[in-house]
Amino acid sequence: MEEKLLTELLPEVVVQLRNAMVSMGSALASIAPPELRAQNPALDADAAKLYQAYYRLARLVNNLSLADSVEVADQPPLKNYEIVGMLQELYWRAKPQAELLGLDVQFTCQEAPHVVATNQRELNRMVLNLLSNAFKFTPRGGTVVMDLKFVRKMGILSIADNGVGISEERMETLFWRYTDIERMEPHPHGMGLGLPICRRIARSLGGSLLVESKEGLGTKVTCSFPDRRVSTEVSDTRADYTGGLNPTLLELADALPASAFCFRNMD
Repeated sequence: MEEKLLTELLPEVVVQLRNAMVSMGSALASIAPPELRAQNPALDADAAKLYQAYYRLARLVNNLSLADSVEVADQPPLKNYEIVGMLQELYWRAKPQAELLGLDVQFTCQEAPHVVATNQRELNRMVLNLLSNAFKFTPRGGTVVMDLKFVRKMGILSIADNGVGISEERMETLFWRYTDIERMEPHPHGMGLGLPICRRIARSLGGSLLVESKEGLGTKVTCSFPDRRVSTEVSDTRADYTGGLNPTLLELADALPASAFCFRNMD
């Protein structure tokens, strides 16, 4: 029954939800157009709550669309990218959102500019998803650190926080909790699809993903990937899974307050 739910019913649910969201997005833009939001703080605050819910729903639908393939790690098209700059850009995009939550986010890397073969869209999605988890489970005043280094022909990216950590019981089910309805949890833990999707991405890029955590002390997620280049580049541009939404806000939506979706923050 569970297999049929994932492979047959869930894809149809995703299609129906996406169709409904098209109408919702159009209605939101009509009810609260940017020019009116910029002039009317009360309208902007109300619209921000609606957009917060809309982005969270969009993120859920995107994750559900991958639920039947989280164990499939087919390699995506690869291109050579300067990865230090790529991750620095993600850091600068996430920093204002962390500040809204009262968090200190840092990026550390001792490497000079470094080119590796990767898929930008998939890597960005994984990193933002992991940052979302760190933001969600780190109390105000906490710290989240992104660190990048290269060791023995492998890139090592870690995202560590000093948040609430993960219990031993939950650690045992981190990567398959979404398949067990009885283990699904309410907000903020959600359906448990984020980490399986991140692990799928890490594996598809030729690496792995490891989670270390102690309850009350924080969590560290380490992603590895080959330090390599490709001689023949293939375009890594695919259909835009964001549907035109701000990708940073989309992946961080579950962790962010409504104020993150005010007009001034949605550029």
